[in-house]
Amino acid sequence: MSTGLASPDDLTAYLGVEPPSAEQAAFLLAAATAVVRSYCGWSITKTEDVTAWTVDSRGGAVLTVPTLYLRSVVAVIVRGTPVDLSEITFSASGVLVRPRHPWPVGLGSVAVQGTHGYDQAPADVVAVVCSLASRGVALAGKGPVTSYRVGGVQVNYAANGVDATGLSTTETAVIDGYRLREAR
Repeated sequence: MSTGLASPDDLTAYLGVEPPSAEQAAFLLAAATAVVRSYCGWSITKTEDVTAWTVDSRGGAVLTVPTLYLRSVVAVIVRGTPVDLSEITFSASGVLVRPRHPWPVGLGSVAVQGTHGYDQAPADVVAVVCSLASRGVALAGKGPVTSYRVGGVQVNYAANGVDATGLSTTETAVIDGYRLREAR
């Protein structure tokens, strides 16, 4: 089970060279993973054997849990009472349907336990994490590089790190397909 969205080997392949230190690579990958997961609103990869969600319900036959890759539903509890799972169908996009017995209206009225997330991060997500982490690779203690030019040598460093740590518009466009509607 993966804890990060990209590995040190992924970062090395992305950079084309070894990062300055294993500790720095691990820190930058963990930070980049946290940024991407926060932006998307869910873990993307499987992080636990079973995940528990407490879900607000508007009533009706449809309930949504915050994932875009639901693998299984192992338990559903409505206001403290277990639900027979044969009454429920679900989709990979996190939609649970209970046509014969509507979900109750209420905040936190339904608890769902299930498995979700990809076994490995999709390649485009790995690339975004590595892109974000690569901006944190420091050169000679001067801080993150924000741009550089080979001909004429110019190198620019981030003054306060703000420009170097956020997701670019290209990166957000790439990972928007993994972002929950609620996170938008």
